[in-house]
Amino acid sequence: MSREVNSHWQMLHKKYTKPKQKREERREEIGKCRQQSKETGVKFKG
Repeated sequence: MSREVNSHWQMLHKKYTKPKQKREERREEIGKCRQQSKETGVKFKG
């Protein structure tokens, strides 16, 4: 993996591994993704 891609994934990881206050946001995001996946017929894992 290139360093650029790696740092991108680290950013995502940080975004999703923040303490409790961020959990609601993450849940909302997953909810949105699930909603979108229902509409598009693509399964979303999360």
